[in-house]
Amino acid sequence: LTIIGYPSIDIFGTIGVCMSATNTYSGATRINSAIVHATNDRCFSSGKVIVGGGKRYGGGVRFVKKGGVWTNDFRLAGWGIRASKWTSINNFNGAMAFWRDSKVTGNVELTDDARICATNGAHGEIAGVISGPGKADIVYSRGVLRFSNSNTYAGGTDLIGGSTLELVRGDSAGTGEVFLSTGKLRFVNDVPVVFTNAVVGTGTIEVVGAPVTFTGDAFAAFGGRPLAKGSTITFPNLADSTVRYAAVLDGGTLDLGGEDVTLDEVWGSGTIAGGTVTLAGEIHPGGEGAIGTLTFDRPPVAVAGAKLVAECDGAAGDQLVVGGGDFALGNLALEFRLYAKPSGIGGVTVLSTPDGAVSGEFASVVKTPRRAESAEVNYGAGQVTVEFRQGTMIIFR
Repeated sequence: LTIIGYPSIDIFGTIGVCMSATNTYSGATRINSAIVHATNDRCFSSGKVIVGGGKRYGGGVRFVKKGGVWTNDFRLAGWGIRASKWTSINNFNGAMAFWRDSKVTGNVELTDDARICATNGAHGEIAGVISGPGKADIVYSRGVLRFSNSNTYAGGTDLIGGSTLELVRGDSAGTGEVFLSTGKLRFVNDVPVVFTNAVVGTGTIEVVGAPVTFTGDAFAAFGGRPLAKGSTITFPNLADSTVRYAAVLDGGTLDLGGEDVTLDEVWGSGTIAGGTVTLAGEIHPGGEGAIGTLTFDRPPVAVAGAKLVAECDGAAGDQLVVGGGDFALGNLALEFRLYAKPSGIGGVTVLSTPDGAVSGEFASVVKTPRRAESAEVNYGAGQVTVEFRQGTMIIFR
């Protein structure tokens, strides 16, 4: 069936409509409480496609022509539609879903939060300008999405459930916050760019193109220096985009490049080198729930609020290693977390200074849970240990 002459088309209240012809009607296409399978990139003629909102029964477009290029402008809102109330959230394909490798070159306006995804390993690209007040809600996207223009949408970007978004330009993610929930933000820019968006959550940022300079608070450790091709930043738990943050999770080295920085949180196993760090918040060697060693090549400066969070799993414990000379504990507090009854160990070293001595004591010590309260903190010349001495009763409740 070829549609010609009509001023506009309204599609409402159906799970699946396949539009496969090259149509020539002159007006807009409105899709509400329906899914349209677009198997021809001329199926919407030349008019605008308006996808109605809703979190259960909104409209949805699925691009199913491999290599298709849709030149239409789109207006999006909502989560799309799902076939049954018993299906899981994963079964929403969104207001716009790329089922095959395909592209939209028209502009896309997000009139409200809109779910966009690439399914079945597809690669979907929006090459037009994405604008509007809404959020790009990329949830359980099993393929790869690419935003390749300078975009102005203001509602932010959510990357949830392993979703991957590729950015071609520094402003391709609009102006809002990027929220990672095991999501991946990948830069594929050909020329150096600056990324100013705030970032929050748990996920990965990859630089696979030209260098990227990150200016948000979360990237304070980089001191405004660009990250080169091949760089990866992993955030294990960035709860607030205003946190000045450093994550070293692969056992590698974060080089401060001769800059001194102030950080609110430091997570992971590896080394921070090339500058003096002022610690204003929590230090998590290994990351939360993972045992590891975090090394500073020179003594950091701990100000009020700085805290070493050291975990013990019963066989080993987190350790902070400070090189470059003596280390004064000063304002640094200790929180010791015991996750399992120690087996075959008399204690764990939570801090060591191989090139100097430890002076002073922790500003405060908290041992959790209650079964850890009988453990003793011992200060030596070049290390601090938490000891489970013979005869010490550790009661597990």
